[in-house]
Amino acid sequence: MKFETKIKAAAAAIILVMSTVAVLPMIVNRQVTVVMDELDSAANVERLQLTLLESLLNAETAQRGFVVTGNERFLEPYYSAVNGIPATQAALRKEMTSDAEIARAEKIEQATAAKLRTVTETINLRRERGFDAAAALIASGLGKQQMDVLRQLIGNELAVFAQRRSQLSDQLRATSNSAATASLVATLTNILFLGGMLLAGQRVLRQRNAAELKAQAAAEQAEVTAERISSQNDCSSAVPS
Repeated sequence: MKFETKIKAAAAAIILVMSTVAVLPMIVNRQVTVVMDELDSAANVERLQLTLLESLLNAETAQRGFVVTGNERFLEPYYSAVNGIPATQAALRKEMTSDAEIARAEKIEQATAAKLRTVTETINLRRERGFDAAAALIASGLGKQQMDVLRQLIGNELAVFAQRRSQLSDQLRATSNSAATASLVATLTNILFLGGMLLAGQRVLRQRNAAELKAQAAAEQAEVTAERISSQNDCSSAVPS
């Protein structure tokens, strides 16, 4: 293969590698953006699930305070929970993407509705029939059973999304490491190609210099030979016949 052809091939390879290095950050950035969005979504689900659980606990605590005292002021957390839970559930539904996630969310919504009905019924009993009727419903354990189910359901969701966040974090680190490795390999490849071109160029220059020196020596030798021949001819002409 001619030197010029080798140079062209090496230059094309370098351009290809440099183009890959230039495009690589955009590809990595797109992947990182997707992973970060999923991480934000998983963290948001965990936050909303904890908000839902806190609202339910506040409603239950408000119910007990009202049953014991009969003071309507104790019901303020209950009203806040009743008004805030629908917005929390709507935000959770927006984060659900798979059928399995939607099914689990609906199950939590159904359990939440059942728990709030029991809390509301207990409050109404206290208002309409007094302490004993409301206390009897609480003592039945229905509300506790419902709350235990909700703790388990929400706890399972928290575990699922905590695991997802861990997996996404690992994926993010793997993407970053792959990008760094690819960039390093591309840089080393460029260095090797450039080094090869430099060595090839130096070799060709040495060959050309050697050829020039050889040609110069041949020219000088030819000149010397021509001078000798000319001198011999002159001598021959000077001898009398």
